[in-house]
Amino acid sequence: MTGVSYVSSAVSETDRTLDIPVDRQWRFSLGFENEESGKFRWGANYTYADLGDNEVDASNFTGRVAGNFDSVMQMIGMYGSWTY
Repeated sequence: MTGVSYVSSAVSETDRTLDIPVDRQWRFSLGFENEESGKFRWGANYTYADLGDNEVDASNFTGRVAGNFDSVMQMIGMYGSWTY
């Protein structure tokens, strides 16, 4: 199994906060699944997510925070199911 996805930025650069400094997102995934004897199924997957080059310039009651985040995420998953 393979997959590619693109998600545009959820908020404009002027409204971005430090809570979730995410810009546009590209995700690339690979996975496989195996069935053993018709009763047990297992699989694994890997996802790489490029979360964009995010500029933040936010002010609140404690002051101003400005910065640039170059964010990536890597995820590994495994699963199994048993049918009886």
